[in-house]
Amino acid sequence: MKSKYGWLVAVILIVCFLGLTGRGQKQTSATTSWEYASVFSTSSSTGFVLNDLGAKGWELVAVESGDQGGIKGMTYYLKRPK
Repeated sequence: MKSKYGWLVAVILIVCFLGLTGRGQKQTSATTSWEYASVFSTSSSTGFVLNDLGAKGWELVAVESGDQGGIKGMTYYLKRPK
């Protein structure tokens, strides 16, 4: 008799599993708005500035080496939710 109802138990388990995983995949219609900032620095002590910005919710997303007005340095690009 166990083999008769084995398929039924399997179907019930699959349906329950799909129902539980479907709940976690709901998408909300709200989108996140971002604000951006950039910091240009010529010194090696930029870590203090970046740590302070990180404490204020800014996230470092890119770093670029280059120059501004003939001065060589690094540009740090940051973002945070509005």
